[in-house]
Amino acid sequence: MLLYESEYTRVRSSYSYLFTMLGILYSVSLMTGGFVDVLYYTVQPFYRLPYLFLALNILGLIISIPMITKYVRKRIHPVVAATADSIILFMVIGSGYMGIFLLITMMVILLFINEDEDDREISKLINTGLVFLIIFMVIASISLPLGYIQASHHVTPRYSETVEQLNGVNRLLPLYTAYIYGVDRIQSPTHTIVRDDSYIYYDNRTPIYNWIIEPEGFWNSLTKKPSGVLLVDGDKYPPNVTVINHPLKYSFNKRYFKLLFFDTLQRQGKLHGIGGKVLFDENVEVLYKGKIYTVIPVIKWKRGVLWNLAIPWKYIVISEGGKITVKTFNEAKKDPLFKKIPLLPEEVAREWVGIYRYHRGFVEYYFHHNYYEIRDVGDNRQPYLTVSNDNKMYWVFIAEPAGKTYSVKYVIYIPADQSNPTINLYKPSTLLIGVSKV
Repeated sequence: MLLYESEYTRVRSSYSYLFTMLGILYSVSLMTGGFVDVLYYTVQPFYRLPYLFLALNILGLIISIPMITKYVRKRIHPVVAATADSIILFMVIGSGYMGIFLLITMMVILLFINEDEDDREISKLINTGLVFLIIFMVIASISLPLGYIQASHHVTPRYSETVEQLNGVNRLLPLYTAYIYGVDRIQSPTHTIVRDDSYIYYDNRTPIYNWIIEPEGFWNSLTKKPSGVLLVDGDKYPPNVTVINHPLKYSFNKRYFKLLFFDTLQRQGKLHGIGGKVLFDENVEVLYKGKIYTVIPVIKWKRGVLWNLAIPWKYIVISEGGKITVKTFNEAKKDPLFKKIPLLPEEVAREWVGIYRYHRGFVEYYFHHNYYEIRDVGDNRQPYLTVSNDNKMYWVFIAEPAGKTYSVKYVIYIPADQSNPTINLYKPSTLLIGVSKV
C-alpha cells in the first residue's frame, strides 16, 4: 500500500511538473511573440558585451548550475520547480549580467537551506560563489573605467575654428505642443496617437513630427488597424497638421492573435534585428511616392576585451501592407526614401559624444575633472537635429564644463548621415551661456 502511494505521488508530481511547464511555455510564448523576445535578448549579449564581461557572465552561469540541479530543485514543489526552470530557461542569458544575478539569487536560497541542514557541500558551493562575486566586483571596478577610456580612443575628434552654418531656429514647436495640436485633429473615438512615439526629421528644411494613428485599448488593438499617420510641421505657429488616412498593417499598439503568439511591430522588428539592438523609440513615418513607410534603425557594436561602442548597422522598413525589407547603412544612404531621415541614430550620436569625455585618461577624468558635460533641460534632451544651409542634417550638442560652471565649452556636431565614430568640436572664441542656464 505504501509503495502504491509512493508511486502515485511520484506520477502525480511528474504530471504536475509537465502541465505546469506546458502552461508556462504557452504563457511565455504569448508574451514574447512566439519566443522571439527570448531569442532576441539571449543572442544580444554575445554581440554586445565586452569579451571579458561576457566570459564572466558565462562563468557565473556555470557556477550556478550545480546549485540549481543538486540542491534547489530537489527541495521545492514540482509546480514551483517548473516555474523556476522556465524562468531560468528563458531569462538566464537574456540580460547582459543575468549569470551574475542568477548566482546571487541561488546563493541566497542556499543560505536559507543551509541554515536548517548545515550541509558541507552547500557551504562549499556558497563559498565558491562568494569568491567568484568578489573577484567579479574587483575586476568590474577596475575594468569599467578602463573600458570607457579605451572606447574613447575609438572616437575620432576633429577640432575646428569655424562651425557649420546651421539653421537651428527652424524648429520652434516643442514636442508636447505639437502632440496637443495633433491629437485634437483625430476624430475617431477608437484611435489616438501616443506622445512619446514621435520622432523628428526634415522635409525641405521643415522639421516634421510624425505619429502613427493607433487603435486605442486592448480590444481595439485586436480588431482595428492603424488608420494612417499624423504629421505636424515644427516651424509654424499655429502648426500645420496633416492627417494621412492610409490604413496600415503594423503599429506599436496593433496586435494579431496567432494562437501561439501575438504578432506585433515589436515582434517583427526584433525578429529582423537579432544580433543588434532595435531602436523602436527612433522610428519615423515617411510619406514617399504617395505611400507610408515606417523606418526603424538597428545598431550593433564594435568591441574589445574591456570596451564596446555602438555604431549604425541597418534599417527595418515596413510598408503600408506590412511588407518588411532590411537596408544596410550604405544601401539606405543611396535610397531616396531615406533622404529626409537622420541615418545616424540619436542614441549612437549621444554615446559617441558621451564616451569621448574619457579620452584624456583616468587621472584627468576622475581627479582633475577635465571633461565636459552634456546637460538636458526638461524634456528637451540633447542632441538637437538641425539642418545646414546646404540642406545637410547634423546632430548638435552644447557641451559645458564639468562642475558648477555653465558656459559653452564646445559646440559638437555630427553629420546625421555618418556611420564612423567621428565628432566635430568647435570651441567658441567668446564666452557663451550654456543651454542649462538659458
